[in-house]
Amino acid sequence: MDPRYRRSRERFRGAVYQLATLKPITEVQVQELCEAAGVTKDTFYRHATSPVDLLADVLAEEFDAITVTYDDLAGSSAPEAPIGVATRVLLQHVLDHEAVYRKCMQPHLIAPIRATLEDAARTALERHFAAHPEVLPPTVEPAPVVLAIYAGYGAAGIVGALEAWISAPEHDIATGVAAILATMPAWWFTKPEPTTHPQQDALSEQV
Repeated sequence: MDPRYRRSRERFRGAVYQLATLKPITEVQVQELCEAAGVTKDTFYRHATSPVDLLADVLAEEFDAITVTYDDLAGSSAPEAPIGVATRVLLQHVLDHEAVYRKCMQPHLIAPIRATLEDAARTALERHFAAHPEVLPPTVEPAPVVLAIYAGYGAAGIVGALEAWISAPEHDIATGVAAILATMPAWWFTKPEPTTHPQQDALSEQV
């Protein structure tokens, strides 16, 4: 990345977080964002098309860093397992930017921010299913569209849970992690037991 572009990016990151903490990002104007960042409008439009899109992009960068850190969610749905740790990190990120997220609720998260969260969760789940096909339910052929359905369904649920957590008057991370993990399907993490044909069972009993 060009050093000048990187410096401008960091200025925009600080400015968009600052302004989105004070008021809904949908009310932030390009001009005031540029003034807060100390750059021109021409520079702004090299980075984003609107303040909303800029905030979504900045958040996406943080989500990508979180999902890359926890690239493999194998194990179990226990709080100390990778998925539990990743969920805790995600909730801590939301808590660190509590005012930003609260001001993005109308009453649900505005579409670009919600899409950013869902994309991050969907990507993590798709990687998990690809790395561990043995956890997939045997009732449906794991075609690409089926995996996309599994990941999309799970991502939407996780974001819905985050919306409820953000809207709560108090934010306890341990409670949030436990509740989100409890909603996750057990098959995401549990390898199915091998099944045998009834005749094989009968033969085994005779032996």
